[in-house]
Amino acid sequence: MIRIAITGPESCGKTSLAEDLAKYYKKQSIPEFSRDFLMKTGGKYLQEDLDIIAKGQIESIENFNSGKILISDTDMVVMYIWSMVVYGKVSSFIQDASKKQHFDLYILCDTDVPWTYDPLRENEFDRDDLFERYYKKLRELKYNFIIVKGSSEQRLQQAVEMIDKMGK
Repeated sequence: MIRIAITGPESCGKTSLAEDLAKYYKKQSIPEFSRDFLMKTGGKYLQEDLDIIAKGQIESIENFNSGKILISDTDMVVMYIWSMVVYGKVSSFIQDASKKQHFDLYILCDTDVPWTYDPLRENEFDRDDLFERYYKKLRELKYNFIIVKGSSEQRLQQAVEMIDKMGK
């Protein structure tokens, strides 16, 4: 099975790309657990809630049976950076989870798409800084990753080309 994680700052096209890849490969993608969690709390959370969200995402991934390809709309790098940005620290659970998670490919979405308002989003004006944090963290962890840019169609094409190379 090829395991794919879509990562990057808010409003950079992660969910759109996950959905496009799922449609292309005729699979389901694993949704972002935090969205459902935050919808239930009205967008309010504490640092300890990030561990609950991380555990929910991990459980969703572990319980997902998708055949030859798994596409996750987020990963523990998102949890790590989110915690650092909001709280200036990361729980030991999220630190360990970000090191232990395994995806064959991480797809880092560039910020070259317009910001889209969403009441759950917090970082409209620092997406480029956040992108750099993601880039540095993926390199630090030595994860296999690509950066996708451009329109939805261009991003999908870039991702599919890499995934198909991996599948051969």
